[in-house]
Amino acid sequence: MIAILSLSVSCVLLGLSVLHVYWMLGGRWGIEAVIPVRGNKRLFTPGKIGTLGVAAMLAFAAAIIMGIGGLTEPLLPGWVYQWGGWVIFGVFLLRAIGEFRWVGFFKTEKGTLFARWDTRVFSPLCFLLAAAVLTVLII
Repeated sequence: MIAILSLSVSCVLLGLSVLHVYWMLGGRWGIEAVIPVRGNKRLFTPGKIGTLGVAAMLAFAAAIIMGIGGLTEPLLPGWVYQWGGWVIFGVFLLRAIGEFRWVGFFKTEKGTLFARWDTRVFSPLCFLLAAAVLTVLII
């Protein structure tokens, strides 16, 4: 079961990594729904280097989860996988909770395209990823 869960989480993370590379290369699909806005103005405009950095972190997180789940031979010391797993769990849990205004389950700004997608897809996905990573870590 842990191998299947690790593989599932890793596939989602790798898919998100590929999506970020697509955006870094200029792809536009989905871009309007993934950035919070105030009125018609984006709260931030991600640069190519930052977007590539997110893609790399997502791919590294997938590798960590694959290692924890025993899907790959360990290339790094065991503590890197354990600490990395806990960091991944924390990042996704915090992302799901949000910062109480624009992002997460407890956001107060709710009338935008991003807010609707965040409520229906992004925050639940982050919570599920956090729960899955926690399961992989403790079982």
